[in-house]
Amino acid sequence: MLFHYILNISFFMTGLYVLAPIYQTLTRSISSDSIWAVTISLLILHLFLHDYSGSTIKAPGALQIPTLTSCISLNASVVASVSIASRLPSRLHVFAIMLFSLSVFLFAPLVTYCVKNTPSLLFLGLLAFVNVVCPCWLI
Repeated sequence: MLFHYILNISFFMTGLYVLAPIYQTLTRSISSDSIWAVTISLLILHLFLHDYSGSTIKAPGALQIPTLTSCISLNASVVASVSIASRLPSRLHVFAIMLFSLSVFLFAPLVTYCVKNTPSLLFLGLLAFVNVVCPCWLI
């Protein structure tokens, strides 16, 4: 099972890295001011339409029907990420910003859902260890 996840992640990252040069040259003929205005508008649209209750994330295997607003919100955030990444100087920068934005907009809600719905004593213990014990070691 772990090998399956590692394989999927490697395919995802390889595809993103291969597409980075295309993303880099995507909006070369458009003014930077226009790109910034569109990016800010799309991120504001994402902020207004995003479902902050987490009701669009279901348990694995459950039937999930996303709403129109959640689809528009997700698409707006991804298009904003692509448009701002197209202004970066190198392929590696484009890859890094796209990987970060996709992990924030696509995968962070799923991780938040899993942490909320599973016993998180281990997570709380880890937080307490990092925030209390580790600073005491430094002193």
